[in-house]
Amino acid sequence: MARKLSKKKKEALYSALGLILVLIIAAILYFSGILDPFLAEPDTPDTPDTPVTPDVPNTPEGELKVHFIDVGQADCILVMAGGEVMLVDTGDTDDDYTDKIIDYLKALNISTIDYLVLTHPDSDHIGGAPEIINGFTVEKCYMPSFVKTTKIFENTLDALEDRSVDVLLPEVGSVFKVGEASCKILAPLEEYDDCNDASIVIRLDFGSRSVLLTGDAEKESEADIVSTYSSADLKVDVLKSGHHGSRTSSSTGLLDKADPEYAVISCGEGNSYGHPHEETIERYESYGITTYRTDLLGTIVLTTDGTSLEFEFEKAS
Repeated sequence: MARKLSKKKKEALYSALGLILVLIIAAILYFSGILDPFLAEPDTPDTPDTPVTPDVPNTPEGELKVHFIDVGQADCILVMAGGEVMLVDTGDTDDDYTDKIIDYLKALNISTIDYLVLTHPDSDHIGGAPEIINGFTVEKCYMPSFVKTTKIFENTLDALEDRSVDVLLPEVGSVFKVGEASCKILAPLEEYDDCNDASIVIRLDFGSRSVLLTGDAEKESEADIVSTYSSADLKVDVLKSGHHGSRTSSSTGLLDKADPEYAVISCGEGNSYGHPHEETIERYESYGITTYRTDLLGTIVLTTDGTSLEFEFEKAS
């Protein structure tokens, strides 16, 4: 005869069976994935390893000044920023203009030239170089590899050697600083047969403003520049007109990409070359470019704080 379970034992048995049933149901739910949404950890936003710094516009301190010194039918450009100095070309062999450059530098209390850039060895660009090298402390000098068998070229090399100046060949794409102004060498891109095309071409940037210094680069060099660089590389506010405003420079290809608002022409009053040529002036006008000329305005000084542009003229327009 079977024994009956006591009431307490029945309750314990029912409790055990109920627990087993709950565990079986939980296991079914777990392994079927039904509970996944409830078991997942709440989403949290990704936190970068390092804090993100918002983009800050390049706002340099102080000013950049570019002096297009009136040295007649020649070039001499003084660049000043942050207490540092770059002199691009040194006028012709005319002693009066060499004295003018020296006096101009001394009037600005300049005793050291951080960078002397002799764009190419024509006499109207290196004429005052020996006297300037001997009269000031020149830290570095950029010159192209183009060689001329002229007395002024030999005298320039002798002065550089005598004063132990560090002479550098222009390395395309390299950048050096004058204060907070950035100077990028764009050309010469080839070993040219023509001295003018061998000119060192520099893009000068200060904040959001920029200047293209072209020496005497002509159409062959300009064509290589246009084919090598994008519009973003060449877009500038101010163009130093190549080769004194000659028709052989300032090609439409260059103007299309550089798209300057201003062009500065360094040339001598009544010069025998007819610079600037009428074709160049008309080309600038067709592009809406405002033109300033040293033969009409004397020395031209460009000042920028990296945002605004201001021009001052030695003579009234």
